[in-house]
Amino acid sequence: MITHHSYTYWTPARYRQVGRLAVVEAPTEDVLDLDDLKLHLRIDHDDEDAYLMELAQAAVDEIDTPRGWLGRSLAKRTLRLTLDDLPPSKIYLPGPPIISVESVEYRNLDDELTTIDASEYESDLLAEPGLIWPKRDGFWLRDSWPNDIKGGPDTFRVEYVAGYESADDVPMLVRQWLRMRVGEMYRDREGTVIGTIQTQLTHFERALDNLRVR
Repeated sequence: MITHHSYTYWTPARYRQVGRLAVVEAPTEDVLDLDDLKLHLRIDHDDEDAYLMELAQAAVDEIDTPRGWLGRSLAKRTLRLTLDDLPPSKIYLPGPPIISVESVEYRNLDDELTTIDASEYESDLLAEPGLIWPKRDGFWLRDSWPNDIKGGPDTFRVEYVAGYESADDVPMLVRQWLRMRVGEMYRDREGTVIGTIQTQLTHFERALDNLRVR
């Protein structure tokens, strides 16, 4: 099942990029290792292993693409960006790091999906977010995509692979934040805590600010 999540980018060229982001192939690898997590929490029994991994997934979902506020893809997955209007000359790919662009398609005037050959566009996959644009024609930047694009919903699709190649490649700061977040949820199992004074650690609140993709 593919779930779409809406988002909007304003590009420097003042073209509004309105689209939906879907997970086509979900991650198959956990971001947090169970043994590592238990070591962090100082848990030496196996009674709550399944529960701990549920908490770990909840913590990942809180920050991971496409729903999370970090704006990054953690474990590797395939995403599909669908634009519901004529595409701008530069298209931003949410959820970096971007590993590869698998396909670029558009709906032509006959309402048929047409694949744009990879030789017809260029990309900067190291940018955050990633970026693709029509291939330069000599010294000039061609300003537009094919001229037979039909406007309206599901006009343009970009399918791409995003995320870190392995859990070990996820920035240590992100993994440490996730461990601490799991620790919070493991300790406080309800929405309110009665009769306890708690102080939020400043570095915990701001730890991921520099890694956030806005």
